[in-house]
Parts: sequence; structure tokens; C-alpha cells
Amino acid sequence: MSSAQAHSRLKSERQAGRYLSERGIICTRTLTNLRYRGEAPPHYLIGSRILYDVRDLDTWVDARRRSPLRVADASAANSLICNP
Repeated sequence: MSSAQAHSRLKSERQAGRYLSERGIICTRTLTNLRYRGEAPPHYLIGSRILYDVRDLDTWVDARRRSPLRVADASAANSLICNP
């Protein structure tokens, strides 16, 4: 892989936040907060720069995909809601 290819897929934290935000996932501020909590996608720390690989961002998003609740599951979930 050439350094140009590697550079094109590495994004600064701001660019990574924009990449995710444009897809309606999370904003840059949320990405930063997740990183502080240790819940962000894998990233590189090079000097003082934080860089994200686009492939890692996509993998991280895909890993959070959930199936919709089935009707039985939805009924059980509704029974857990406190009604005044």
C-alpha cells in the first residue's frame, strides 16, 4: 500500500466526526466524548494527533447494528416501563 492510499483513509478527529455526522451517526463532539470514555472506534495517536482509519469507523458502526425488536420482545420491553 502506498503512503498516499494510507493517507487518504486516515482522518483527523474532526474529519472522522464529519464523516460519521454526514452519515447521520454521531457528531464530532460525541466522537471526542466517546474517545475519552474509551468507547470510540480504534484510533492512532501519532505525536499529539489522533487519526481514525475510515475502515475502522465503518467496522465500528457495523458492529453496533441491531435487529428490530420482535413483537414479543416489544411487549416485554413495554412491561418494564413505569406508568404513573
